[in-house]
Amino acid sequence: MRESKTALILIFLFTLLPGYTFGDFSYSAYVNVRYNSNICLLSKEEKEDFLNGDTTFGIETYDDMVTRVSITPKYYYRVGDCKLSSRFTVRYRSFLINSIKNDVLFSFEQRSYIKKLSIYLIYTYSPEVKVKKYHSYELSGERVWFSYALNKFEASVRYSILESFDIKAGCKSYIKYYNKQFLEYDCTEYVPFVRLTYSVRNVAFGAGYSFKLSDARGYDTIGETSGTSSDDPDNSFEENQYMFSLDLTPLKKVCISADYKYFERFYTSDKHPSVDPLHRFRKNEAHRIDAGITYHISGRISLSLDYTYYRTIANSPVISEMDYKKGYNYQRFGIRTSLVR
Repeated sequence: MRESKTALILIFLFTLLPGYTFGDFSYSAYVNVRYNSNICLLSKEEKEDFLNGDTTFGIETYDDMVTRVSITPKYYYRVGDCKLSSRFTVRYRSFLINSIKNDVLFSFEQRSYIKKLSIYLIYTYSPEVKVKKYHSYELSGERVWFSYALNKFEASVRYSILESFDIKAGCKSYIKYYNKQFLEYDCTEYVPFVRLTYSVRNVAFGAGYSFKLSDARGYDTIGETSGTSSDDPDNSFEENQYMFSLDLTPLKKVCISADYKYFERFYTSDKHPSVDPLHRFRKNEAHRIDAGITYHISGRISLSLDYTYYRTIANSPVISEMDYKKGYNYQRFGIRTSLVR
């Protein structure tokens, strides 16, 4: 109760800022139904085990229909010459057959607009994201869920240099806390990024780059460190991501989009291959293609079709069949209905 009163007092004091102007409330919402061909990101080896009758994966099928429902209340206001908006999003994801993977996500976003400059501050939280079941050697090799709680922070700025050219740059930070059987995977990830967009008439071209630095814990016992742990893997890595996009508006109510991303990941574990064979000297490459078409039924309602293809290729001189064990792919395609008010 005391915390709630404090929050209300702070909100009231904020409205007393010089130049504060009360604004308008709005909201947006969407429902997205997608088919996902590989909901647990199973490798070829894992798929073969599953199809051969291995019942320890905790799922009934490795593909599924996934429904995402999201609603975002928004508040628009001004402080002097600065336009601002506050947004709070709740997104629920539901799996038709494998309901054990259902999850929820919360996000708060603050935007500020000052002439050609836009500033974005975003916080996202999900209490549990289930990835897949892995063998836990603490439990004699029994498969247990590999899951984590997610905290994500993002700060970025966007500046319009010309009417047709803008640049967006910032940094994202992910903090992931894994379940007790996989504490060595707890990590903090930093992702600085930059993106350029050039628009001319009804066409927009985009290109971007980001660098991800993931610092994993690498140990699971009090008193250990990543360097002194003799039996825990180190999932730390560095990753380059390159992105190219194309957006077209051939008709007044129709938008077509396509983008391609290439990922290059280098695992940085310095543990001996006998201790950490899955990460020592390993390199992943990944390709992602997204395409979609949106039809604006009215000024408030739109209907979209989307498609995604993703493929990760794993290589390592330590394990010759690394791609068989750790490489995976999936396809997703679906339909989305959006409402803005």
